[in-house]
Amino acid sequence: EVFSQGTAAAWTTVLVGVSTLFVANFLLKGKAFAIVEGERRKRKKYTELMAMVKQDVEARKMAAEGKDNDDELADLPEADRIFNLLWDDVKEARTTTYGIAPQSDDVKFMEDLLRRSLANEMTIATKKTQEAVETPMQDLENGEYASGEKL
Repeated sequence: EVFSQGTAAAWTTVLVGVSTLFVANFLLKGKAFAIVEGERRKRKKYTELMAMVKQDVEARKMAAEGKDNDDELADLPEADRIFNLLWDDVKEARTTTYGIAPQSDDVKFMEDLLRRSLANEMTIATKKTQEAVETPMQDLENGEYASGEKL
């Protein structure tokens, strides 16, 4: 008989062995080398890009200090580009999940730069929308097409 009191010890040994293999293969195993290496490369890429953007923005700020330039915000990178340095669309997570310290100077600088850039872009969009609302339809470049008859 397969399941009897005499074979209970053997079945217990098999069950413990299979359970140990399952735990060792699936629960205790870390990330695969390819994943760890990919995250290391992404961390390096994001860190280098953040440092480069930070250096560029600071250099532009230093150059603008000597000039009489009222529009300091005009030289900011686009908010979308800055956001892409803080958020990974593929993993749908912050880039800090790759091991970049969330409290690092580069990350804090990028977050502040994103806030300023978004505020600047929102101000520009609001101003253009306000101008468009206030402008009569006839004065617009394609005002004659507004009705859709000439399309």
